[in-house]
Amino acid sequence: MNNNVSVFESGQLKSKFPYFWNISRFGKGFGISLTFSVLLINFFVAYLGIDFWSDIRAYEQSFRDVYYYYQALNLSFIESFTSEVLWLYIVQYLLVFNITVVQALYIISLVSCTLIANFVLLSTKRFYSLLLLINPIFIDFIIGQVRSSFAISLLFSSFLVRSEVLRFIIIVTSSAIHFGSALFGAMYYIYFFAKRLDVLKRLMEFKSFVIVVSGIIALFTETWRTVVLTALGDRRATTLIDFQSSTLLAVGWLLFLASYAFTGRDRQSSFAYFFFSTNALLFFVSTLNGNYASRYVAVAFPILCVLQSNLPLWGKWVFAAHMVAFAAIYFTFWIH
Repeated sequence: MNNNVSVFESGQLKSKFPYFWNISRFGKGFGISLTFSVLLINFFVAYLGIDFWSDIRAYEQSFRDVYYYYQALNLSFIESFTSEVLWLYIVQYLLVFNITVVQALYIISLVSCTLIANFVLLSTKRFYSLLLLINPIFIDFIIGQVRSSFAISLLFSSFLVRSEVLRFIIIVTSSAIHFGSALFGAMYYIYFFAKRLDVLKRLMEFKSFVIVVSGIIALFTETWRTVVLTALGDRRATTLIDFQSSTLLAVGWLLFLASYAFTGRDRQSSFAYFFFSTNALLFFVSTLNGNYASRYVAVAFPILCVLQSNLPLWGKWVFAAHMVAFAAIYFTFWIH
């Protein structure tokens, strides 16, 4: 692939929505994204209180534990990824500035939200797209799941760069912060190679075919997840999660695929569609299997904003209304 253009603007991956790495545009978008992030995070932290997110207190306790640091010693190359030691070093570095763990996590949340908001803003070129991010799944992802959101913010930033080498480096780095990022990075390479194969490149333009491929990936991932994590020595291979997302909520996220199919009947499939459909189906399959699954749609939620921007005018309004209505219902249950 030509390294002088971004992944979504060249060859087989050409898309209808632009991605840029222009310094002046990036700087302007970054300022707006930072302002949005400060307002969003501060409002919900003040409104709900930091204790609303139990993971924050769990992290605070972990970083007080000497063993938490000890576990990062004498690790193999693979173990340094599965143990996500880069995350440990990043937080440890921030603590050098004589701030609390909660303050360090706040800074990381702010960076994550800014990078994701910047990705959405530059991808859609519409300021109102940032407002569509105001959804419980995104807020909880940014504030409560700090490590995951930081890794994914780097992943989304990699989609903005034009160099394949730099993109790969960023994806690997994000995987060292949260190993799950490797799965989402793999989705890009699966789509990339599929669009390079003559037998698949035309089929990948059809949304129905993409749904089939996404379903196969979801089933394969859920079936082999434990086996792969066990082979890599990942502690989460045998972790039991008490919380289970409801099947109704999983269906609710799948309805966005139906909504996009209705409002974008004349639109071809894209990487954004492939990414969201794969994650939505992962959520659905994992939920049916009784596993914790909301992280999948949390990761893919910003992509809904990109899909919304790719619709005709009437479709934009319908899809935006769907997102707002879904957020309103979700907030009702989330806050209470």
